Amino acid sequence: MPEQVSHLLAFHAITGCDSTSKLASITKVGSWKAFSGTNCELLGRLGQSPLEEDVLSNVEKFVVKLYKVDSSITCSNDARSYSFGAVRKPEFLPPTTDALRLHIKRCNYQVCVWKNAHIPKPSLPRLQDCGWIVQREKVVPRSITLDPIPKTCPEIVVCHCKGHCNTKNCSCRKANVSCIKLCTPCKRSCLNSGDTQ
Repeated sequence: MPEQVSHLLAFHAITGCDSTSKLASITKVGSWKAFSGTNCELLGRLGQSPLEEDVLSNVEKFVVKLYKVDSSITCSNDARSYSFGAVRKPEFLPPTTDALRLHIKRCNYQVCVWKNAHIPKPSLPRLQDCGWIVQREKVVPRSITLDPIPKTCPEIVVCHCKGHCNTKNCSCRKANVSCIKLCTPCKRSCLNSGDTQ
């Protein structure tokens, strides 16, 4: 219990507070269950400057645990791939590693502020180095540093055919692509799956 108390600020920042966003589809109550075990140690050094790579990795591992994916997965991008197709809405997917790391940097900054609240003029890291953008004297969160979809990635086409996808109304056939596991309910009975049947 004492170790949980010392990591409570980090937990509050990571799961969402006034200045940091919450993680999509993750509640404080659900997060608390993961935090209450031995996982609280993963948030141990959040709130220090400079933010080191191993701290980023540990906090990323904690967030991945919140999405309840395979226990061997420790990277948010891998958790996102694992969950793709299993969630009803894309916003229920774990964040990309790029977006999550920016979130962690903002949370680290917030925890630094809280830990130094007793100091009249604390030495804090620059906002621009902590996942924020300063625009015309306003501070806004930076959401990503990479392109949202790689330029080499084609548009994902999904059909919702009720039969064998053998009509000209099938959106996959129209796009000249094979059906994928997201195509429902056709899936296995599909003649457009690209598999030899």
